[in-house]
Amino acid sequence: MFGVKDFARVRRMYEQYWTRTNKRALVYTEAPRDGATWYEASLPPMDYWFNVKHIVASARHNLSQCVYALEGYPHIMTSLGPDLMAGILGWELHYNQSSEWSVHRDMDMAELAQIAYRKDNFYLRKMEDILTELTDDAKQGDYIVGLVDLNTLLDGLAGLVGPQNLCYAMVDEPEELMAAIARHFALYKEVYTLYDSIARRYQGGSTNWLSVYSDVPWCFISLDFIVMLSDRDFTRFVEQPLRDMASFHGRNLFHLDGENAARHLDRLLAIPEITGIQVQCTPQVSDPVGFWIPHLKRILASGKTAWIYAQTAEDVQRLMDSLPPEGLFIKTWSDSEKDMHALEKRVLDFYGATE
Repeated sequence: MFGVKDFARVRRMYEQYWTRTNKRALVYTEAPRDGATWYEASLPPMDYWFNVKHIVASARHNLSQCVYALEGYPHIMTSLGPDLMAGILGWELHYNQSSEWSVHRDMDMAELAQIAYRKDNFYLRKMEDILTELTDDAKQGDYIVGLVDLNTLLDGLAGLVGPQNLCYAMVDEPEELMAAIARHFALYKEVYTLYDSIARRYQGGSTNWLSVYSDVPWCFISLDFIVMLSDRDFTRFVEQPLRDMASFHGRNLFHLDGENAARHLDRLLAIPEITGIQVQCTPQVSDPVGFWIPHLKRILASGKTAWIYAQTAEDVQRLMDSLPPEGLFIKTWSDSEKDMHALEKRVLDFYGATE
């Protein structure tokens, strides 16, 4: 495996994370290897998303130029943008060099409760091709292929009709909205199962953009729309569908996106099917680690796992000083091999012999 000497040890540590038996925090870190060069190609903007040969070649080259320490390991997240599910359902998607967005339609919820997708849909098949080529390229164990971002529940419907129309539907068409949520989730499960079967056909385990590895299937759950919801609407439109989604995935991490979403943390912690919580602040928060530490304490005390990104080695230290290790995952980045090994030593010295 690129840049990793003992992936079997890394896998064991992740299993301890999921079962909250780890005696030190898991810390994912990577760095460019000394003298690294990055993949360069002069391509039209759309090739960044759809040129399968380019995607595979750039992944292989760039991952081979990195080294990893502690729980770091080489992997790639496959992506055709967060609204891929909308494209699969026949919605128009727009792309630029760095992002993607869907063109919303003005539809009532009863119509959405009848949506379907075609088996020959361009986006459905393109992602299938990307996953197939990447897993073929990685089948000797050079790197792990992560699963694609697929939005469903309220986030998925917002990608179809827009957040404003979705808010109107909560007032005007609540029963039809619940039926549309159920229909979208049923289609999501079909597409997810297809993609998961491809991604894991050689490597067995799975990962995604959160970088946590699992020997059994797992997925993150995004529901950014909750920042707009009252307590009552969370209970009515989110709680049961979210429980259903978490049950479907088994192991899962809920993506708690932004400080405004933290107001719903207690409701999320009360859902037994949610395995853990990933926290993330907006750029307006000057000290994300300081903001999240009290919330992370509550997450870990509830018996769930926790995930946070640390900008610096000092932030990693603050998290280790402030939180119990069991169920704690910290992702960070090192600018050089020297910095990476210094961080590795700091972490191992802090916890002592724990493996």
